[in-house]
Amino acid sequence: MTGHEVNVTQVSMAVNSVPRCLVTDSRNVYDKLDFEAVVSKRGGRRTGLQLMSLKAAQPRNNIMVRW
Repeated sequence: MTGHEVNVTQVSMAVNSVPRCLVTDSRNVYDKLDFEAVVSKRGGRRTGLQLMSLKAAQPRNNIMVRW
């Protein structure tokens, strides 16, 4: 993406070389990612699973969340 060669066996290293920020217009999503432990409930199970995955990736990939 920025003209650098990417080692596909070290994906996290390649991802961390690019600054990134997740911007959401949902206050609920922002609160769950920034403050709470994400819990999957019956009604929004798919969304809950995606948020749990993103929450787990936040510290590993230095993802900033903005509202």
